Amino acid sequence: MSPPTEITEIYAIIRTLDDAAEFVGAWPDKPFVTHLADELGPGHHVVPVSVLPPGTGQVAHVWRCCVTVTDGQIDVDEPQRLLGASRLIFDNAELPREHVLVDKKAGALEADVYGHQRHHVRGYASSSERARDLAVAEARTLASP
Repeated sequence: MSPPTEITEIYAIIRTLDDAAEFVGAWPDKPFVTHLADELGPGHHVVPVSVLPPGTGQVAHVWRCCVTVTDGQIDVDEPQRLLGASRLIFDNAELPREHVLVDKKAGALEADVYGHQRHHVRGYASSSERARDLAVAEARTLASP
């Protein structure tokens, strides 16, 4: 039997020991791989793996920019890449969702304790510039009387 000309998914055996994982091997025949993993015993798992054409995919990062608005004054921190949030994507439609969060509870607490208006704004996006733009735009809205 000749091998298929185009394999889009193969099956890998991953061995997990304590806190470490090790790649054992990968084959196109799921029943065969399942048999091997069963025979190897506990700690061996079968995982489907997509095989992609050369040059496919890119890494998408998630950036956060924190902005503080105190009594109308805007203070912008440098955007930071969120470690552990990066992922491999295969289509621009899968880019991380852009959004802005305003921590209203922290602002209300600071108003009660210190007596001044403070807003904590965080912008999230797939680039540092866009995260900053989102956070600053929201901060300007909150800073205006």
